[in-house]
Amino acid sequence: MRITINEEDLQGIISFLKKHNKNEYVSILESEFENNKSRDITNKQKSILEARKERTNKLKEKIENAMNLLRLENKEITAYSVSKVADISYNSARKYLDI
Repeated sequence: MRITINEEDLQGIISFLKKHNKNEYVSILESEFENNKSRDITNKQKSILEARKERTNKLKEKIENAMNLLRLENKEITAYSVSKVADISYNSARKYLDI
């Protein structure tokens, strides 16, 4: 069985166990809590981070290409024009546009 508790709750449980002389459980709880606290991120979390990074890179590349195209055509580079040329949302263009 798996439960999730915060450090404050853990300290309450530990003090209860110490009061009732159950020190063997105290050491088990403390070691488990430390192991889980220092645990690395899961594979799913890693995949999510990698996917977000890849999407961001593709978006930045689209914006850069759109800006280059607008420069070639001597058109004004705005978030709106970049969003239309790159076929991305206006908010994304505004977010990543480095003019």
